[in-house]
Amino acid sequence: MEWTHAYEALAHGGGPHAVLRRRLVLLSVRLAAHPYWGGRTPPAGARMELRRQARERSRDHA
Repeated sequence: MEWTHAYEALAHGGGPHAVLRRRLVLLSVRLAAHPYWGGRTPPAGARMELRRQARERSRDHA
């Protein structure tokens, strides 16, 4: 959810560009290194599906 918020803020000019880019990079690294992936390459579209689900949850709780 944090990744989605940072991405959307960056895409829509919702804050300082450099700060948002650094936040997005940090969160992307954390996602890529998460134990869920277990050193394996995720199936095509897996990360996009996680982002889609996060956006849905974010909208449901807004």
